Amino acid sequence: MRKWYRKALQSLESIELFFDNSSQKIFKRKEISGILDERRKLWDLDDGVKVIEFLEFLIEETGLRKVQLAFPSRRETRFVWGMCSPFKLALSLKKGLYLCHHSGYVFASASTRVPKRYLC
Repeated sequence: MRKWYRKALQSLESIELFFDNSSQKIFKRKEISGILDERRKLWDLDDGVKVIEFLEFLIEETGLRKVQLAFPSRRETRFVWGMCSPFKLALSLKKGLYLCHHSGYVFASASTRVPKRYLC
C-alpha cells in the first residue's frame, strides 16, 4: 500500500465528514480536483497525489459512486455522494438547467399527463 493511501485512510473520517456536510452531492472531476487542492494539507495528502488516484480511493473506500452517462455525441461522468435522483443527475449536465413547471408537477404525482420536455 502506498504511503499516501495510508495517510488518506487515517483521514477517512474527516474526508467522509466533508462530503456528508457538503450541500453539493453531484460532482464533476474538476470539482473533485478543486476539493483535493483545497483540502490536501488538512487531509495530510502529498502534493504528488493525482486526482485520478484520489477518485479511485474515494470510490473504493467511501460512498462515492462514479456514474457514466452515454449520449450519442459524448460521454459525461459524474461522481455522486449518497443518493440522488436521476433528475438531479440530469440537472448537473449543464449550468442553469432547470425542470419546467409542468415537469415538476408530474414528478410530484399531481398529473398523469407526460410532458414533451422534462428539461428546459
